[in-house]
Amino acid sequence: MDINNNENYSACLPGLSLMEEIFYRCNYHLQVDTCLKLEELINSKKFKLEDVDENLCELLDKTDIKRLFDEFEYDQFKFNSNYQKTGQYEKNILVYFTRKWLDSNTRSIEKSPSGNVNKLEYDYVDSKLVFYDTNPGKFNFELFIGQVPRDFSRDNLREMFEKYGKINYFVMRDGQITKERRNFAFVGYDNILNARTAMENVNNFFFIRILNSEMVFL
Repeated sequence: MDINNNENYSACLPGLSLMEEIFYRCNYHLQVDTCLKLEELINSKKFKLEDVDENLCELLDKTDIKRLFDEFEYDQFKFNSNYQKTGQYEKNILVYFTRKWLDSNTRSIEKSPSGNVNKLEYDYVDSKLVFYDTNPGKFNFELFIGQVPRDFSRDNLREMFEKYGKINYFVMRDGQITKERRNFAFVGYDNILNARTAMENVNNFFFIRILNSEMVFL
């Protein structure tokens, strides 16, 4: 339901406090701590009331709300140039970050046959080859990411670019001689708009260029 255009909701607005309005928008399924945090963000102009809906609240209710927003604030302040300019959170980025946060806190480990716990790993070497071998006819828009600090992890860098849209692959290899992680990477997006949005948001932190735009052929 599009609550922003709902007549019953509009009719109730004059008699609702902000907290009651948040509860209403979430269909009254919301923990108090989550509601208080949203109220704080809306009052401080960091988040828009019209961006609050049941799906967002359902995600937020599964988190440690204080930890989530401490980490989200740090992430946005450091890596999102739009947030640095406006001081406002974007709903789509918050939803993406929350899903990744839940994934890393609840599903980022699996047990091997021996019973040991291992962190799930992304293939940073062959992911591009796999994509090209298995996706004929798909568009790909590749970015070059340079000047990556040595202490910046592959996982953190990949997750930063995943915020701006679906990626086809992310490649960041080790040097053949030094065996140390190289300070550049390549990311392929399935949409040119997502690639440009990523460039605009993180270009202040790395050297980024669009390398090519092409359809994948066998």
